[in-house]
Amino acid sequence: ASSVSASIAAARKVEAQKPHGDVDFLMEQQWRVDFGLAPVVKSTVRASVVVNARVRPASDAEARVTAPVAGRIVAEEGGMPSVGETVEAGQILARIVPRLAAGEVSRMRAGATQAGLTLKRAKQERDRVAGLVEQGALPRRRLVDADHAVAMAQSASSQARTSLGQYQSMESSSGRGTVVVRAPVSGVVAHRRVVDGAYVENGQKLIHIVDRNRLWLEAQVPESSLDRMGDPTGAWFELPDGSDTHEIGEGRVVAFGQVVDPTTRTVPLIFALDNPPESLRVGAFVSAHVLTGEPREAFVVPTKARLEEEGTFVVFVMKSGESFERRNVQLGVQDRGYV
Repeated sequence: ASSVSASIAAARKVEAQKPHGDVDFLMEQQWRVDFGLAPVVKSTVRASVVVNARVRPASDAEARVTAPVAGRIVAEEGGMPSVGETVEAGQILARIVPRLAAGEVSRMRAGATQAGLTLKRAKQERDRVAGLVEQGALPRRRLVDADHAVAMAQSASSQARTSLGQYQSMESSSGRGTVVVRAPVSGVVAHRRVVDGAYVENGQKLIHIVDRNRLWLEAQVPESSLDRMGDPTGAWFELPDGSDTHEIGEGRVVAFGQVVDPTTRTVPLIFALDNPPESLRVGAFVSAHVLTGEPREAFVVPTKARLEEEGTFVVFVMKSGESFERRNVQLGVQDRGYV
């Protein structure tokens, strides 16, 4: 316990004899504020570049279901799925009593054929790039971009085939001549834009489905940071509610763009998220720490322990139960809540 001086003059004399930077923080004061202690430890840290990022579904993990034909919505028993409701791939969402124009089915068939050809060309290009990457003639990033192009073409082809397959006659008299609208993917209903019995036009948006178990983190890397980026090995970010950090493991880079956006002066960098927590919502914006260097050992303290005073960073080191020393520090790498 701290000693009590006999007078104000004696207290001032004791205070003057203390080393510069020492601060008394009595137990009674500690109990009344949000206060904590943490040891200085040696830990593995990794250099990173902080960029803005957004959580979005993978290219094949969402579907914006549109009306394949013009007509009137006829809901299944229980109505169309509501926002937040889980649906399975292939599940009937609604039926449409069609108002088909001449040649509509032919156009759907042509669209499906064209999408299939685009997918075939994307796969051929990926195989060509893969061979050149193995020979060292192209950087590995080109293969990542080619894989991304195949995934996008696969999604478009699947959507076209689904639209074509939705046009079929039902066996029962009540369903004869209707177009079945099915869920292309499993997931939750993010938006529903029509009501039962409504009239819709061909191509009108009906339902947006998202599979939140397969999410991407799309970061926008500023042009000024590209020279420090190199080949990203992973990333981490704090959850929007501040409860924890989420780490993206090595080898989860989906794509790293090769063209700088002329408006934003940024390049997209996409990571696949491992086991996204329930609190992470699609569309959320976060500050992502993209890992850029090899891990190294360093002394670290919690990020919350460092305070900024007029441009200088300080920490308070406990010398005894109620005595602390104010020390200026020079910060290094910040990694997963520590610095």
